[in-house]
Amino acid sequence: MRLRYLLLAVISGLMLRLVVGLQPVVWLAWLAPIPLLIVAYRTSAREARFYTLLAALIGYSVNFSYFHKMMPLAPALLVPVLQSLLWLLAVGVSRRLLLGSKAWWAVFAYPASWAVLDYLQSSLLPDGNWGSLAYTQCANLPVLQFASLAGMPGVIFLISLPASLVAASFVLRGELRGAWKAWVVSALLLAGTFGYGAWRLRQPVRGPLVTIGMAAVDEVIQRDTPAEKITAIWSAYDGHIKALASQGAHIVVLGEAIAELQGASREKWLRHLDDVARQNHVWIAAGVREKQAKGRVNLEWLIDPDGTLRAVYQKHHLAPPERDMLPGREYEVREIDSLRYGLAICKDLHFASMGEAYAGRQAEAMLVPAWDFDRDRWLASRMTAARGVESGLTIIRSSREGQLSVSDARGRFVAETASAPLPGARLLARVHIGEEVTLYSRVGDTFSMVCMLLLALMFNSKRLGRRSPA
Repeated sequence: MRLRYLLLAVISGLMLRLVVGLQPVVWLAWLAPIPLLIVAYRTSAREARFYTLLAALIGYSVNFSYFHKMMPLAPALLVPVLQSLLWLLAVGVSRRLLLGSKAWWAVFAYPASWAVLDYLQSSLLPDGNWGSLAYTQCANLPVLQFASLAGMPGVIFLISLPASLVAASFVLRGELRGAWKAWVVSALLLAGTFGYGAWRLRQPVRGPLVTIGMAAVDEVIQRDTPAEKITAIWSAYDGHIKALASQGAHIVVLGEAIAELQGASREKWLRHLDDVARQNHVWIAAGVREKQAKGRVNLEWLIDPDGTLRAVYQKHHLAPPERDMLPGREYEVREIDSLRYGLAICKDLHFASMGEAYAGRQAEAMLVPAWDFDRDRWLASRMTAARGVESGLTIIRSSREGQLSVSDARGRFVAETASAPLPGARLLARVHIGEEVTLYSRVGDTFSMVCMLLLALMFNSKRLGRRSPA
């Protein structure tokens, strides 16, 4: 019997590897937890913890080499372990409530636990809810639309619900009191979600059609970069900007940290971009790093067609390799041709709070220089697109070692291409940009609070002696 349980846990772990990797198998996210939950609900608490940790470690270890690329060995080993501990919490809470009450409402403990954990990660951790199962659904557009109501905690609730329902019904069978209620409520929730998603995807994004340009060269200009290569990189950007402007682009977004600048070099290249903007009559959003008296900072410059520096935004959320830099605190929104554009840099838009903050400032689109790690280009661009769905924003993201992409407020990619080494890559896109007010942008993480309350009520019902009606 234990061999059978071990096999089921390993199967869940292997499926999880295909789910939590950098390019997940969308539909498998709905099925991967089922074997593990069956094992956890059929074994002792100690055995359930062992099998859960085993399955989660098998799954999350798929990203070890990626983590090791960004951080030293010890943290790279620790991250999959910490991610696996979240499964201990979610499975442990659901197991205790389900087996302790055997009531139909306990089926919702597993998805509610994940919704709360997802919210806590995004609120408390320096990397937010990176690796959340919710992001596996960024290619499942009908389900992703639920994020406009409940954020990504709502999405992870939905994809966790069928696994919980199937496992509870299989293990408890006739012992699950009021089981039909769990099936009916779950069916209504899922049908309502897919119906809402299909309806929202049919609604056009209302607003003017805007022509946007993006350009990215994978190489970065550093202090020790040879002069001829510096000239080649800047010349490549100049050529891309000129070509995009000639095709009708009024805004051009360049990549993150295209150069490391200090003192005289800062003034030199700022004047250069001012001249390029003026000569081509375009707005330019460019990511640069500066060494200032107070420390190193990661910035986005916004230059208008008159060659004037109109805004300087400092990155809020720093990736592991750049945590020696100083984080920013301010938000920047500028009006361009009667539309309001917010400024953010790469990892900033891995956090729902950033999208919510800009929606609260009436931003309609985001100009996002970015720098990915090549292997994570799909996931990074899709996590950012999720912010657009949550908060009703068009996302214009130009990434070095990543994707140049434009996604609308439904999470649809209007245009996309891969970045490249010298001479780089460029992308021209036409997208409708307009005000899109979502429920999530108005009420924030209310759904997560409801899930917290739901779990508290479940524990209270269990302590009161399973008084819930069958």
